[in-house]
Amino acid sequence: MGFDLESSYFCKAVRTLCYVTESAWESRCVVFRSFGFSDSEILSMFKKLPHIMSYSEKILNEKMEFFLNKMQWTPLRLLSSPVVLDYSLKKRTIPRCSVLQVLVSKNRTSESYMLSTLLVMSEKKFIKHFVTAHKDEVPGVVKAYQGKLTFDEYTFKQKRHKDEIRSSPDILVNQS
Repeated sequence: MGFDLESSYFCKAVRTLCYVTESAWESRCVVFRSFGFSDSEILSMFKKLPHIMSYSEKILNEKMEFFLNKMQWTPLRLLSSPVVLDYSLKKRTIPRCSVLQVLVSKNRTSESYMLSTLLVMSEKKFIKHFVTAHKDEVPGVVKAYQGKLTFDEYTFKQKRHKDEIRSSPDILVNQS
């Protein structure tokens, strides 16, 4: 499979392969294929995030649906940052997207942030830079973070990253 035998990913991959049955593995592959992943991309995803194959089909479907359909990421984009699939949609991903949506709508920042970077950012750092820093000027930011505002992925402003033009997709949140 191409793992470095001394890497922690190798250990995680072996553990996953011992835990996941052949039929469960194939059912996860069916989910990936339904979203446009090739077999080589599925293997690449497994190498980067071995325990992805231990997710239930339901959870895998929900996360793939969110990133690939609602957020309009491509399989290649998701493959470049598979760790975003590790986070809870309800507890982390959607609240952070909601915060960004509120800040973008109020023109509160002048930078562009790579969404995957914001999702992997520590909770403390995210709250400090995106919630606390704006709570007085943008009261909705706290409600967004608490999940009290509905995230509307269709009005969420995104722009393509320069790598996407070079056929390595990346989506940025346009903050300007």
